[in-house]
Amino acid sequence: LFGASGCEVEGYFSHFCTVEFFNCVHGKTFVGKCPAGLVFNPHKTACDYVESCASGGADDSKPSVALPVPSTETSKDSTCKDRLDGVITDSDCQPQFTTCLSGIAFVTKCPAGLVYSVSAKLCDYPEACGKKEYDTPAVTPSPPVVVPPEKPDVSYQDTSVGKDLCTDKPTGPLKASNCRSSFSFCVHGALYTTKCQAGLLFSFVSHRCEWASMCDIVPEVTPSNPPSYATTPSPPAVTYPP
Repeated sequence: LFGASGCEVEGYFSHFCTVEFFNCVHGKTFVGKCPAGLVFNPHKTACDYVESCASGGADDSKPSVALPVPSTETSKDSTCKDRLDGVITDSDCQPQFTTCLSGIAFVTKCPAGLVYSVSAKLCDYPEACGKKEYDTPAVTPSPPVVVPPEKPDVSYQDTSVGKDLCTDKPTGPLKASNCRSSFSFCVHGALYTTKCQAGLLFSFVSHRCEWASMCDIVPEVTPSNPPSYATTPSPPAVTYPP
């Protein structure tokens, strides 16, 4: 989370059903992220399953998570005096953390049961916090989907939104993403990063996730009328007299 000026109305805001959300506190904007597999649901002001968020809460086929989002408030202590702007990193894996901005301390409390992970830059589960490599916590939004080899599919989880790489670029995938396990595409100036399922790579040829051996292969086009080939007749049989 990091503060920036230009926030007029206090409260929580977000793009529709995305991992990132915005919290306005005393004219400062703080950007937060939901744990892996969840997105910010503006109807509940909480992190929720993608399916529940997209349906506006009308889909009751899956249990609702609705994890509360972190709350931020200013502190009058001198914690941030003479400190650079940013999160104080010695608060790793703690239920709350402090962000310094222009000498002012903003204290953010994680939801109950979660702690702040400095490496992941979000409130996460205690068992996942502090790892060198950030693993997906044990939260399964839906049962795993078995994908047949001939028709690999895309898992639209762990998405993130940004703007730097998509400024003045048309809507569509970024070419640097070809044959990688995750690929990025621009939508109206926003950057979306999507991961393929394990063992698959995104192919610009087929515009979907493929096995590595098939990623960069151009599919053959079978003609409607197969070509005919001229055949050479067999030589006549020769019979010799006895």
